[in-house]
This record gives sequence, structure tokens and C-alpha cells, in this order.
Amino acid sequence: MTWLRTILRKIVGLFIDDPVLAAGVAVWIALVALLGIVAPEMAHVRAFALALGLCAILMLSIVLGATRSP
Repeated sequence: MTWLRTILRKIVGLFIDDPVLAAGVAVWIALVALLGIVAPEMAHVRAFALALGLCAILMLSIVLGATRSP
């Protein structure tokens, strides 16, 4: 089963370069989707929150990537 895990890790690595960025984006999208269930009348606010949150996650990922040692 180790070979299967290795193959899956390599396939995922093709699409996801930074797992922290991927997890942050997934969590933020889930939170905005939950906001849509709780308050569906605030669609324009959700779009704005989604855009700002994704920009913040991307900026944080860039800063963390620049400060990490190779």
C-alpha cells in the first residue's frame, strides 16, 4: 500500500504546489458557502467576501513562500 500512497502523492503534487494555500482556499470557500446557506439574501456581500478572502490567502501564501528558507 506504500506504493499507492506514493502514486497518489505524486498525482496530487502535480496540481497542488502549496498545501497550505490549497487548504486555506478550500476552507474559505466552505465558509462563504455556509454563509450562503445562513443568509442567502446577502449574495453581493458573499461575492465581495470571497474575493477579498481569496486575495488575502494568496497574499499570505506569497509572503510565507518568500520568507521560507529553501
